[in-house]
Amino acid sequence: MITGDEKWIMYDKNVRKRSWSKAGQASQNVAKPGLTRNKVMLCVWWDWKSIIHYEPPTGRTIDSKLYCEITDDVKARS
Repeated sequence: MITGDEKWIMYDKNVRKRSWSKAGQASQNVAKPGLTRNKVMLCVWWDWKSIIHYEPPTGRTIDSKLYCEITDDVKARS
């Protein structure tokens, strides 16, 4: 028996930029990061022993077509 599940994983992607200024001048203001965090979906399939397959975030939207492709791939591996 193989079981699968999806999980939203939250992550922060803080990028800070350096601001150079001449002596005596104020540095530039840097906008604060957004209040909402980014998230990606991780799909995992496992059996009673271990994880069989996981699909790392690829930037593609997980729709029914992609989900069926992944499920077929898991079925072919087992």
